[in-house]
Amino acid sequence: MFLTIDFANFEPWLWILIFATTIILELITIDLICVWFSVGALFAFILEAFDVYFGIQIAVFLILSCILLFTVGKWARESLKSKNATNVDSLIGQEIIILKETSKKNAGEGKINGIIWSTICINDETIEEGNEAIIVEINGNKLYVKSK
Repeated sequence: MFLTIDFANFEPWLWILIFATTIILELITIDLICVWFSVGALFAFILEAFDVYFGIQIAVFLILSCILLFTVGKWARESLKSKNATNVDSLIGQEIIILKETSKKNAGEGKINGIIWSTICINDETIEEGNEAIIVEINGNKLYVKSK
C-alpha cells in the first residue's frame, strides 16, 4: 500500500536524474554549460556500476564537470561565437562612403554594398560628405565609424 524507497541503492538514480536534468536544461538554454555536468554524471554513473565509494563518485562528478566547464566549455563557447557572425557583423572593419556629413552629435548617412545606413562618429571628429570612413561598431541600424 505504501510506497517505500530503498535509500541503500539511490546512487544510480541520482546520477540518472542529474544526467537527464542537465541534458534537458542544456537543450533549453543552449549555453554549453549544463552539458559538462551531464558528462560528469555519466562518469559518476559508470563508477557506481563498478561499486566505487559514493564520496569518490561525487568528487569525480564535481572535478570532471568543473574541468570540462572551464576548459572545453570555454573553448567551445568562444569557437561558436566567432563562427556565428552575422552578415552585418562582417561589415566591421570595412570602408563606407559618407553620403551625409556625420559627427558624434549628429548622425549622418553612409553607403556600403548598395545599402544606406545611419552613421555616427565614435570620436569628436566630423567626416564630410564624399569621404571614406571605417566601420568600427554596429548597434541596431547605426554604424559607428571613424575617419579613414
